[in-house]
Amino acid sequence: MQFLVIAHDHVDALPNRMKVRPDHISQSEKWIAAGKLLYGVAILNEKDQLAGSVMLFEVSSRQELDGLLKHEAYITANVWEKIEILPARLGPSFEKLKHALR
Repeated sequence: MQFLVIAHDHVDALPNRMKVRPDHISQSEKWIAAGKLLYGVAILNEKDQLAGSVMLFEVSSRQELDGLLKHEAYITANVWEKIEILPARLGPSFEKLKHALR
């Protein structure tokens, strides 16, 4: 199953985001290597500053995703204010890219 995670930062979260960003990137790289995280995109605000994240996961269930997100640095450090999780499916035009990453 694939899930889209759309997360918006707290308005004043940029300093905290930058502080824990290395942990976020390290964890993301582990999820990528395990085939759990397919893509990640930064959301930018009107000043071209980091303001949130979009991540596409491929996991066995929503429960597995919830378990992974318990270790997400931007959650544990309270960077993200609002998180939306939606069932999703990677478009067929992007399947080639998904397989190229593995």
